[in-house]
Amino acid sequence: MATLIMVKKGIVCHRLEGFRGREDVRLALEDIKLIYNQRYNTHTASLIQIDPEFAAG
Repeated sequence: MATLIMVKKGIVCHRLEGFRGREDVRLALEDIKLIYNQRYNTHTASLIQIDPEFAAG
């Protein structure tokens, strides 16, 4: 298992635990991206960019 910690300006803004593979991480990042976009009404490029090579496995 793995843990993903996202830090913004030195402050932990997301901590996600229990990943078992790339697909779990990719789905979690997509969820965070949706939450960020809804919270800040952002429909442009997100701060979270998923490398297509990583997503492909």
